[in-house]
Amino acid sequence: MMKRFFLFALLLASGATWAQNADEPIRLGSLDAETSERLSRDVEYLASDGLEGRQPGTRGADLARDYILEAFTQHGLLPYFGDTYLQPFSTPRLCEYPEDGNRLGRGRREISVNEGFGPTPLSSTGEVKAKTVYVRYGIVSPEAGRDDYGKRKTSGRIVVMDAVVPAELKKTHGRSTTMWNRVVEAKNRGAVAVIFIHRGLKKGQFIPPYRSKWLKDSGIPVAYVSNRRVANKLRRNRRALSMQCTVVPRAQRAENVVGLLNLGQPQTVVIGAHYDHVGYGREGGASDPERAGEIHNGADDNASGTAVLMELVRQISSRPELHDRNYVFIAFSGEEDGLVGSKTFTNSEAHLQGVEYMINLDMVGRLAPNDSLTVYATGSAEQWPTLLDDINGDLYELVEVGDLFPRSDHANFIRNGVPAVMFFTGFHGDYHSPDDDFDMIDSQGMVTVVETVLELIRRAQSVPEFMFANPTQVE
Repeated sequence: MMKRFFLFALLLASGATWAQNADEPIRLGSLDAETSERLSRDVEYLASDGLEGRQPGTRGADLARDYILEAFTQHGLLPYFGDTYLQPFSTPRLCEYPEDGNRLGRGRREISVNEGFGPTPLSSTGEVKAKTVYVRYGIVSPEAGRDDYGKRKTSGRIVVMDAVVPAELKKTHGRSTTMWNRVVEAKNRGAVAVIFIHRGLKKGQFIPPYRSKWLKDSGIPVAYVSNRRVANKLRRNRRALSMQCTVVPRAQRAENVVGLLNLGQPQTVVIGAHYDHVGYGREGGASDPERAGEIHNGADDNASGTAVLMELVRQISSRPELHDRNYVFIAFSGEEDGLVGSKTFTNSEAHLQGVEYMINLDMVGRLAPNDSLTVYATGSAEQWPTLLDDINGDLYELVEVGDLFPRSDHANFIRNGVPAVMFFTGFHGDYHSPDDDFDMIDSQGMVTVVETVLELIRRAQSVPEFMFANPTQVE
């Protein structure tokens, strides 16, 4: 009780002259210009060239971590893990693929990793000798009446398929067109290995063997061939080949930053945003491989969400009318590597005890006038639609999507039975490119996101207990 009283007194002394009655809504446009300036300043720093894209394990990521940590401590958050705010874990990096352990040959003629052959992120380490069978794209979609295998014999064969699936087939056949599902289909049909023909790659290019949550060891060797001459022969002929793939997984250190606003309440709210990005885009994160090597600053993805997270720490810690629950603020790392940071946190049941709901902020930097703010996973609790009703005050379009959208950190909370929503201002042409820079950010739009989240939290205090529901998953 003494700790709670001290913290409460500290918060009241912080100068929050705009504190409101708990029954009064937090109006859009109520926050002052200083809020916009803080948000702008935070994004500018986090997305600066000096942080080099905030890839886990780099100096830039460490600088971002320390910047967030300072904001947490400055506004009275306690270390979540007893004596530390940091939760360390390992996140995947480029695998090693030794040249002498990766080859494709017929008789004495071989090609290596320097000649248009290499393992994919799905490959096991292994060596096979077998005949090939070409199955076009390797798509099997019974509901759409498509089976690229037909009556071809695949048991004991190396299955060859085209790597790049046309957009219209992806739209028609959905998840059956993913590389992973096509490999699994081949393996289930008895294939001993898979070769993807990728004739669009230039000489010297390769598909980085980078393993994340979605790209893992399939249990059989899986390689690509971009050598045009060899690829054309693989499409036409069934030949006896020897194939060797050697993949050595690697990992890099990363850290979640987690702070606690302990108000002595039985229920807790988690608010999170990932602060990592893809660095120089060399390890599978760049939208344009031609620009790998340039700094990918990730101003919108997700310096914007991180800045809003820090502003919510400032706002909530100084608003007694929002203190009916405790708050855990988390800056996740490893999101770009497959939600590794949030998975690490949610893997512990103790971290989810008493958590009533979670709010995720991912790419919230482009809410310009007349644009829309999307809230994903409103199907994760029956109360979300009511709480969000008319929350936008007609100042912007609010789009509610009941489906999960599995590619951000809220998904791991939902998978563990915690209601969660994700705030998102939309994809754009700068996504995962070096052009996602500070000058494209709408700081006033970010203020609106802050106000919207605060009002949602205020409304949510009237809900004694959230009723979890399992939303439909969409890509």
